[in-house]
Amino acid sequence: MTAKKRFLGIRQWYRDLISSTPGELTLPLVAQDLPVCVPTVRFLVPFNGVWGTLAEQGATASLLLDHYFNPATNPEEVFAAAIWVHADGTPWNSPEDSELFDHVAQWLDAVRALLNGETTAFIWAWEESGMRASRKGERIILEERTDHVHAQLPPVCFELESFAGELLNSTREAASLELELMQLANQRYPVEWRRIVVDHERIQARLPPIPSDVPPDPVMEGFGRRLFTASGRELIRLGKEIDREEQSRRKSDPEGFLRQQAANHLQNILQTLHGGEMSSAWRQLSLTLERNA
Repeated sequence: MTAKKRFLGIRQWYRDLISSTPGELTLPLVAQDLPVCVPTVRFLVPFNGVWGTLAEQGATASLLLDHYFNPATNPEEVFAAAIWVHADGTPWNSPEDSELFDHVAQWLDAVRALLNGETTAFIWAWEESGMRASRKGERIILEERTDHVHAQLPPVCFELESFAGELLNSTREAASLELELMQLANQRYPVEWRRIVVDHERIQARLPPIPSDVPPDPVMEGFGRRLFTASGRELIRLGKEIDREEQSRRKSDPEGFLRQQAANHLQNILQTLHGGEMSSAWRQLSLTLERNA
């Protein structure tokens, strides 16, 4: 039996298991029971609903930043990225079960932790992910244990260093692109970028941020304190109230509403970029692999 057929057989076993015992995730498989697959990893970004590599999308820093600031862009595509893993050429996960640049950093950090001797590491691959990476000897086992049954994934096994190298190489251009995005944002919005840098420095020094020139969002300002303390049904109810308030303001002051939305969007994009989580995690994994070579 080929490794690919064995992998497909394990995937079907896993689906049968979770369909017969929903929520039961105590798995009898150990590393020696799993075929050791050859990994292929691709870094993908979406454009207008279509996922592709940076090369396939012709993605540059300028193109991406324009896409993120375009009011017509689906908000879910802003900083969206996916790590698409194949085992012996067979897709293991789905690009749709992914989130943002920062979630890609989670992959890099988790693999680095295993290389540094940890036996398990959580990968926050997307908002409600339950992915776990485990080290068994010189192998890595990945498994998605999310509560969403349709998105659960069977365990898959790779040689740890092989997977780490594949992950590093597949995200190399993405890490460089994030740095280019940061430089471009600084060039296009120097005043706003400098304010974020200063605010970050003040937070590090435990000083209060400088008051912002951006007027507070009147809708969120009214709900802010309640959102911090709400949970469960109360949180859902508040979300509906916020939607109604925003719709009301959109009708009563459409120009003011759009200005506020644009200011919030700019602030959110610059703050996300300033973190540089993905490029930072990539550098750390690269150093770890060099040290282990």
